[in-house]
Amino acid sequence: MNKIERLMNTIIILKAQPGIPVESLARILNISCRTVYRDFNTLALAGLPVHSSTGPHGGYYIDEHYFLPPLRFSGEEAASLFLAGNFLLQQKGFPYQKNMHLALLKIENLLEKDNKKYIREVKDSISFNIQKLKDYEDYSETFALLNEAILNKKQVHLKYYTISRDEITTRTVNPCHLCSARVLGILSPTAIG
Repeated sequence: MNKIERLMNTIIILKAQPGIPVESLARILNISCRTVYRDFNTLALAGLPVHSSTGPHGGYYIDEHYFLPPLRFSGEEAASLFLAGNFLLQQKGFPYQKNMHLALLKIENLLEKDNKKYIREVKDSISFNIQKLKDYEDYSETFALLNEAILNKKQVHLKYYTISRDEITTRTVNPCHLCSARVLGILSPTAIG
């Protein structure tokens, strides 16, 4: 579970079980008590008031009247996200294709009625004739492996064709940025930890 998921779960648990002891929260989230306190500090910095009470039924809670305000987009903001998202969905092999589709559905469900109507009208009346990128569908595993290595700061072995020597070269690298370029087809990465 990443930190954002953990913080969201902490908020949900504190709202659902006011007065929960730190030890119980740590056990539920499978983290240390020290991490729970650090998360409380992070939530406080974000403006979310975590309170404590003492006594036999004491523990931690969030004010019952506190709520996270809903995310609001203007019609134009939502339209820009949908147009950009739909363009990326048309690119075969885009590494976050499923996630993009789900994100667009979530955003659409959060929109107010007027903005949903605006989005439908924009979808029907605006399109972009932008040259498609290379078909990267065959390289989706390569994208995923390199992306995972970048996020987890892991090394990978790369095999690629060296034109000057007319041979396949293997190198161990620490990838730090993934750029969708037309030459990706010559890379063949394997994870090494």
